Amino acid sequence: MTYDLHPKINVVSSESIQSGYDQVFQKLNEYLIHTKKQIFIFECYPGVDLQEIFEQLVERFTDVRIVCSDDIALDSASVTSMIAEEMTTDRVFGNMSRQTFQDFFPIHELQTMQEDIQNCQNSVIVYGTAASLLCSDPDLLVYFGITRWEIQLRYRAGMSNWKANNPSEDSLKKFKRGYFFEWRLGDRSRHSLFKNINFYVDTSVRGIPKMVSGNLLRACIIKTGQQPFRVVPYFDQSVWGGTMDEVEL
Repeated sequence: MTYDLHPKINVVSSESIQSGYDQVFQKLNEYLIHTKKQIFIFECYPGVDLQEIFEQLVERFTDVRIVCSDDIALDSASVTSMIAEEMTTDRVFGNMSRQTFQDFFPIHELQTMQEDIQNCQNSVIVYGTAASLLCSDPDLLVYFGITRWEIQLRYRAGMSNWKANNPSEDSLKKFKRGYFFEWRLGDRSRHSLFKNINFYVDTSVRGIPKMVSGNLLRACIIKTGQQPFRVVPYFDQSVWGGTMDEVEL
């Protein structure tokens, strides 16, 4: 039997899937009613390319105020100091973070921006990591995700961790910070938002996002949970051995 490197589950649906930023924008722009104020939240998992999201999507919307949640979060030095205990001094192993994104947003700045968004006369798009902290009841909640494997590839290519200016740092240390810190926060946030997501956008392929409705995503997960399934594997070199050429990808 040939080992299946790309397992999949087929789901039949009449809903369409949007592929590429043109289609994603066209679909989301249908929900923007220019005759009244609306708040759109574009929540992004740590590792999603915020610059790409801004340049390829957010900038296309007209007559809206744009806010990036990451600009309100604590700076890199403060975040790194706060998670020192979780990171430990070991190159690979750390302690699982019990924190949430809210712990890394100054209370006063967060409350001020929340009020500012509510009082704004124009429609508002808030995008970035923990964007949902700035509005608990948006008119549209869009979640931008990315696979862990793609995040690790981007770490190797020079991407920094969330709120860390570390593009050239040892990749194992980047993986450690992701695994023990930012992915824990990202998972908790996604879990809390999951039932309210209106659209889910996968950004694992640069420049080619794939978007489905939240209802279709939830239906797919329910179907997956009702049958045996296997997640997509990946094979990687690590401190405990293994090489990429051991498996023909």
